[in-house]
Amino acid sequence: MPLSWHTYKSTLAMKYQKISLNWDFLILFNPVRQFFLYCSINFEIVMSSFRIRPRFRQIINAGFTEIQDRMRKALEDQSNPYSAIFLPNQITLKILPQERHFWSPQLNITMEEKEEGTLIRGLYGPNPSIWAMFFFAYSALGIILLFAGMVVLSQISLGMEAPLWWVIPVCASLIIIIYLFAQTGQKIGAQEMFNLHHFYETTLGEKVEIK
Repeated sequence: MPLSWHTYKSTLAMKYQKISLNWDFLILFNPVRQFFLYCSINFEIVMSSFRIRPRFRQIINAGFTEIQDRMRKALEDQSNPYSAIFLPNQITLKILPQERHFWSPQLNITMEEKEEGTLIRGLYGPNPSIWAMFFFAYSALGIILLFAGMVVLSQISLGMEAPLWWVIPVCASLIIIIYLFAQTGQKIGAQEMFNLHHFYETTLGEKVEIK
């Protein structure tokens, strides 16, 4: 999703807060440098969402109970459009049903005790039923493509005609179409994912990079 001018200026300030004053002056007052920097920031944000399931991990100096209590307290704020499912070592953050759509993401958080604190693993993804549907489609097409390729190669190596050759480009095309469809859905839910991640960071009071 392209940046607004206000967000761009904020990102620009954070991105270059550690460089020299002279270079800041050149960037802020040179339109050409400013334009290319604006494009590069948007490119980084767009490319960052080209992942099947974005994730992160970090160590928090707090126990399971304290982390869950922070989440419960933050969810009491009516301005946050989120709900949560709490398990002993897991939290699932979801967007409220009235705000949710087909591509809305959810955040699955698992917690593990370590000597230095609590290891948190976060995994973003769609509704589990949607994820299962895509996984089944990829698996089915992959198996068909594999067997069709084996049959076609065997027939060609024996000097025979290969009437099933058309299955290979069809399956490959369907896989690409499904992937592009999933990426389109991820783009639709990208802003919601960023908002959900911001809620997580604000609640725990620490920044963490999505990978």
